[in-house]
Amino acid sequence: MLSGDGSGARQMIEPVEASGDPRAPAALCIYYNYIQDFERAALCANEALAKRDGTVTFALQMAFCRGLRESSYWPALAKKLNLPVPLE
Repeated sequence: MLSGDGSGARQMIEPVEASGDPRAPAALCIYYNYIQDFERAALCANEALAKRDGTVTFALQMAFCRGLRESSYWPALAKKLNLPVPLE
């Protein structure tokens, strides 16, 4: 996606979305953070948290998730994780 090949990225991510794999929401959260679709990233993070996938709690602290942490979606996620709203 960063190379500008949006259709190629979309083709790669569609099977993950359709897989039903319990780890998919965390992976999708990371993907949507990279393409700066913070609404979808937050939805996937919530789904991963509901499935108790600890991967997402680690990912949300990484630099590439800064946009999500600075978005209007962060306060609700931070509350679920018992984190202060400004994580930085």
